[in-house]
Amino acid sequence: MNLRARQALMLVGWLLILGLTIYASVTAASDVIPMFIAPWTLPPWTLLVLTDLLVELTLISIFIYWDSKRRGKNPWAWIVVALILGGVGTLDYLLVRSLDKDAPPVLGSR
Repeated sequence: MNLRARQALMLVGWLLILGLTIYASVTAASDVIPMFIAPWTLPPWTLLVLTDLLVELTLISIFIYWDSKRRGKNPWAWIVVALILGGVGTLDYLLVRSLDKDAPPVLGSR
């Protein structure tokens, strides 16, 4: 794959992530925030989804913290982004991490 094709593919990836980030922000403002304000008023399956979301965000925050510390970066901005945007924020982190030429592999030797 030549350089121009790689740049075009990267641009498409960034535009897709940007679109998902905007969509997740708008959706979170209208749907997710009421779940945290008054969760006892919601059906039981919603509480299950909320619990699943909290477990996912905890595990993602732990991964971002240790990965950023290992790379010598400040993890707190990315943890806040991941907590606000959920999976989309994590995709943003992984995309930016993949562009870092000095980053060690996610799995492998320390």
